[in-house]
Amino acid sequence: MSYMPMNYKVKQLYSTNIISNKSNNFSQSSRWHNSFELLLCYSGNATVKIGSKNHNLTKNRILFINSLKSHSIKSKVPFQLLRLTIEKECLCEYKDIFSTYEFDTKLSDKNYISLVKLRNYMEELNIIQERNQGLELSFRIKACINDIIFLLLTEFKVGDFDTQMINTSQKYEEILSKIMIYIEENYHYPITLAETAKLFSYSSTYFSKFFKKHSGISFSEYLTKVRLKHAYFDLTMTDLSINKIAFKNGFSNSRSFSSYFKKQYGYNPKKYRLEIH
Repeated sequence: MSYMPMNYKVKQLYSTNIISNKSNNFSQSSRWHNSFELLLCYSGNATVKIGSKNHNLTKNRILFINSLKSHSIKSKVPFQLLRLTIEKECLCEYKDIFSTYEFDTKLSDKNYISLVKLRNYMEELNIIQERNQGLELSFRIKACINDIIFLLLTEFKVGDFDTQMINTSQKYEEILSKIMIYIEENYHYPITLAETAKLFSYSSTYFSKFFKKHSGISFSEYLTKVRLKHAYFDLTMTDLSINKIAFKNGFSNSRSFSSYFKKQYGYNPKKYRLEIH
């Protein structure tokens, strides 16, 4: 199309996706990023952990997650969520200031009309993403994002964070990001907390407390979740044996892999593979 260069730039400002869980056991490991995020619950319910606080997300409710905030999702019932992620670049010269604002995480019913507007903008952006974009839609995307930001600032802003606290928090999040990248690149090796702590010039005790405080889970839990994520792909998308999948993804043996997998997904790997096929 003749407007592809412009469309590409706009498209990078946001993304939407549906998170759907049809089973009775769902867990998405802790993550964080520079963009800010909105979660809209279509059905069921889920527990969203933001930092160290748990929030119950129920039908038609919206949660806001600011940039550089670790968050994870768990649920024991079927649910469907719409996730909207907006890149900080769309805030232009205001992107650093925006991070210093504190918003009502569990967007309140007292702003019901604004909440309905917010929900409509999220759903419109989700529809637009599925369509071929022309010049008109490119402008509409920018308008929707600006309207969302305006609503957040005028209806859901509850205060300002201390600037010094923000700078310290960002410093810790940058360190945590480097640790998580290291884990993502080396999960298939027998890495340990002690070795990783030494690599980042920390004592094991300090590193253990630091990681749990800023990620919300322990180092070993996070490492296991990363390994399970990759093992899940191999289990569902390849014909590799359970034993090979276990060793390929850093588990010491197939028994420990099966134990962790069952705890996460409710079935052992062999039975789970049979169920989905």
